[in-house]
Amino acid sequence: MPTIPPTNGSSNNPNTEAEQHELKHIKVYLTGYGPFRGIAENPSGQIANSLLPETSIYIHPRPHLTLRITIHPHSTPIRVAYADVDRTVSEIYNTASFDYILHVGVGLAGGFELEKIAYGDGYYMGDVDGLVPGGEKAKSDEDLRNEGLLRHWGGDGSTGLKQDVPMGTGLDVDWIVKMKPSNNNKKPSIPKGYKIRSSKDAGGYLCEYIYRKSLEQAISRRKKGGRKPWDWVLFMHVPPVGNMYNIAEDIDCLKQVVVGMVLDGEKLRKP
Repeated sequence: MPTIPPTNGSSNNPNTEAEQHELKHIKVYLTGYGPFRGIAENPSGQIANSLLPETSIYIHPRPHLTLRITIHPHSTPIRVAYADVDRTVSEIYNTASFDYILHVGVGLAGGFELEKIAYGDGYYMGDVDGLVPGGEKAKSDEDLRNEGLLRHWGGDGSTGLKQDVPMGTGLDVDWIVKMKPSNNNKKPSIPKGYKIRSSKDAGGYLCEYIYRKSLEQAISRRKKGGRKPWDWVLFMHVPPVGNMYNIAEDIDCLKQVVVGMVLDGEKLRKP
């Protein structure tokens, strides 16, 4: 790994503090969504676009270690369509190089949510093309309501008819949402003004769908790295535009979440 060279002249002593200082590069891939029914402005896509082409964060989790965390957004917001998600997630995992991946979508009013799990079934609501996974035409909201399949999002993951076993991130979501402020910038903080919580209900729509597909892709590549593959995938819900926070505040909170992902994933949490 690269090292930071001495700043005060040269030295032949390999044990100098400057020569021992390590700079480690971490890349976090980021995706957001475009508009869909009821959401003309999707903050997740706006966040991703605002960070293009990439944005770097520097933190110092150890006295002789600096992390350069580069957030690399997907080139465009993803269409809110199942087929587009299938294609885009596959392309990302087959062509992009990254250490972590954070998917972002618009959630409920009231705050930020970090999702713990994603199911592989129960996707009955139609996308922007009026389709469900597999390309079949979705049933109307009225039909879904009559069949008890219209989701009431915001619970504990127990709503809706789901039969498969959920997949979950290996990251410690509860720790990330409870990170405390720090005066020495050695560890991240979720500022007091941000309302953020963990969740086990990702919504049963495209947000949960991309999370599940990403986890499936990560797990299929488990032999390509030393870490458990689900340790580097996470989904974050942000509030609708104009609800509690503006885009700049959304970005600030997202950056703190990214730092938390990396510290947890790299085993650099402080006691």
